[in-house]
Amino acid sequence: MPKTKISEFSATPASNTDIDSINIAEGCAPSGINDAIRELMAQLKDFQTGAVGDSFNGPVGTTTAAAGAFTTLAASGAVTLSGGTANGVTYLNGSKVLTSGSALTFSGTNLGVSGNGAFNTGASGGVISGTSTYSGYFSALGGGSGAIISITPDTISGANGATYNTSFVSGGSGPHVFQIGGTERMRLTSTGLGIGTSSPAYKLDILVAATGTALHASDGTNADFYVDFPSQQITRLTSEFGTNGQFVFANGTGKVERARIDASGNLLVGTTSAVLSNTNSQVLAGSSGYIVLNHISGTGSGVKYEYFGYNGTEIGSITQSGTTAVLYNVTSDQRLKENIVDAPEFGSVIDSIKVRSFDWKTDNTHQRAGFIAQELVTVAPEAVHQPTKEEEMMAVDYSKLVPMLVKEIQSLRKRLADAGI
Repeated sequence: MPKTKISEFSATPASNTDIDSINIAEGCAPSGINDAIRELMAQLKDFQTGAVGDSFNGPVGTTTAAAGAFTTLAASGAVTLSGGTANGVTYLNGSKVLTSGSALTFSGTNLGVSGNGAFNTGASGGVISGTSTYSGYFSALGGGSGAIISITPDTISGANGATYNTSFVSGGSGPHVFQIGGTERMRLTSTGLGIGTSSPAYKLDILVAATGTALHASDGTNADFYVDFPSQQITRLTSEFGTNGQFVFANGTGKVERARIDASGNLLVGTTSAVLSNTNSQVLAGSSGYIVLNHISGTGSGVKYEYFGYNGTEIGSITQSGTTAVLYNVTSDQRLKENIVDAPEFGSVIDSIKVRSFDWKTDNTHQRAGFIAQELVTVAPEAVHQPTKEEEMMAVDYSKLVPMLVKEIQSLRKRLADAGI
């Protein structure tokens, strides 16, 4: 078989009897030797340029080499290039010539990339930094545990000036640190994502300074959602979802729960259930439409359940009375009044009040005794609410008639006493 490349020759000299069918065995013609030398020179040139696809199988600066492999040099720095980029990673260009690129550099510690491409750091603690504008895409894969990926500037430019988001994917165990301008902005660990903290304790853990807004979501026009942490008044906002999902608000040392919205949509303050309980608490039962106000055992009379104010002054309240009742209070302090005199007689007023029986239209229920607001307002206007809008319903405060009744009872008792009855 004709030997057309160097790899086909034998390590046994006596076995090499031809070069590409040119006879070089013992006793060959002298011209064959000349032709053989010329053929050997051509094959060496082909090997140099790689034209015949031959591989190198022998040591260059080493004592052993794998079959078919191009061996490495024994000493570091034994080969230099006359041109290229300092710290540039060498590669074969389109002409299969070894060269040094400016887009990919390695300083011995950090791997830097500019331009398009994807790469894998492949080592724990590796640092990847980019310092140019990236056209097309920039993808970092792998990275190992604790790898740092840094891109400057912050955006990636695409075709026609479009700007794309950056994406980081790592098979390492973390943590993964995100920086802007050399300052850490957030960190992803096996526990969660930390913003303002390098040790997140939850899936999302946000730590802010004494002032500022931790979260702000807005549609830009109509709706805003803020979670503010001013002066550390709120230190935790917890949302729990599921079959019995809760929305819990807590603050203070130890993150004490202050309020919650339960799975039924009830707003609970100072309690965890929408029922009467031995707590100082308030319940707005959104699912049933009622309000529960609780005082803890031992609370004294006069403590308010509700109070009403106008212009910064209390004008009414509902307070606790003993342990079994409440008082509905209307402001009546003497210090708020002047020109105090005895009230006139109300006999004629009481005689003019029409007490009616009637049926309610909404549910056809019958009421045996009551007033009609439009009739009562002509006799006792202080007992009738008259709305400013005509389409709104008039109403009666029955308690306003009590002083008139008391006055008339007193007058009646006096008349009876004077008559000796």
